[in-house]
Amino acid sequence: MEQKTIKLHKYQDQAIFSPQRFKALVAGLQSGKTVGGAVWSRIQFDTHPKDSGLICAPTYKILTQSTLPKFFELNPDLKRFYKKGDNEISIPERGTIFIRSTENPNVIEGMTLKWAWADEAGQMKLDAWINLQGR
Repeated sequence: MEQKTIKLHKYQDQAIFSPQRFKALVAGLQSGKTVGGAVWSRIQFDTHPKDSGLICAPTYKILTQSTLPKFFELNPDLKRFYKKGDNEISIPERGTIFIRSTENPNVIEGMTLKWAWADEAGQMKLDAWINLQGR
């Protein structure tokens, strides 16, 4: 996979590399929260190559207009593996990155995941957060 250098500010760095199970970037508009999530999710994908992960957002609009464009901007080598119809990034001999809107919180039920990035998680329904924790 392609290597890319990305300059993080100290709070992104602290959150991304925190040993805590749950991490949160809570900051103002255009402060780098989505960049942090995109970087963290790529690290998880590369660290756990045989496991599946999830990229989600509270609405399809946020997912397609903000979350995924930033993810693919920072990870252009993964775009060719994106299957829009299946809403997943699937690379042979690797785990799958599922891509979901949590407008219906039940869409993530039944998934077995090693990691999940919830972009704009503060806008998600409580049931989505509960379902994410169980994955």
